[in-house]
Amino acid sequence: MENFKSAFCYNTLMLRELLLEFSTPLLVMLIVGGSALLAIVSTYLVRKFIDERIHQANNEVAGFIFAAVGVIYGVLIAFMVLVVWEEFQTARVIVEQEANLAVNIFRLGQALPEPDSGLVQETIIEYTQQVIQSEWHTMETGQASESVDAALEKLWTVHRQIDFDKAKGTFHPEHLFKLLNELGNTRRLRLLESRTEIPPLMYSLLISGAVVTIGFTLFLRAPNLRAHLLMAGMFAGLVAFVLLLIVELDNPFLGEIRVQPTAFQQALELLTDLRGK
Repeated sequence: MENFKSAFCYNTLMLRELLLEFSTPLLVMLIVGGSALLAIVSTYLVRKFIDERIHQANNEVAGFIFAAVGVIYGVLIAFMVLVVWEEFQTARVIVEQEANLAVNIFRLGQALPEPDSGLVQETIIEYTQQVIQSEWHTMETGQASESVDAALEKLWTVHRQIDFDKAKGTFHPEHLFKLLNELGNTRRLRLLESRTEIPPLMYSLLISGAVVTIGFTLFLRAPNLRAHLLMAGMFAGLVAFVLLLIVELDNPFLGEIRVQPTAFQQALELLTDLRGK
């Protein structure tokens, strides 16, 4: 049982990563369009091979059940959209906070006498560069970058080597310690956000709920064939679109809809300009 659970979770995550290898417009056409087309074809076949009188007898009972199922699934899917959107926004705020801390450390380093001032400034610039060039790619799989680890450790090494007695009067050593501590904590939160995903069991519930909800439309029958097919297709397409949105937003650093390193890029431009002055 444990092996089955592990295999199921692994396959679900692999399938999600495989989907996100494709562009969002292509996924919309394949998943949303495919779901709408499948619903239309299924509805047409059911109408063709099942007697209309049977469908008409189902309309009243199936309509009440469909309304209850639709409400339950609607609440579930709305809750999941809210959860992944809040996680996405949280990841964006964490990135901005970390970039701001890098700028603050640089400015604090300017108050130090040489050569400590230059070491702090060069090291925080290196840290920012490595986050953009290296760690933004490794976060796609929830991994930390060794080069960023090295740059952060180098910052702490510089902190330990600073002659604080020489810097007294213009510099408070506890401020640098506090900023470096906050930088490390914020980075860990960013990495945690890249590893936090919806459990595979929840994905199974969302997909099976979509199948059941859309499947109930097959028990209903509208007098107008074209209107019935159009309604079934639009409903299936809408549900598929929301599921695709959840998949895209689930990992804030993977896929086309993701948090960009814009805050770090702007911070690096500022640090480079300040370093040249």
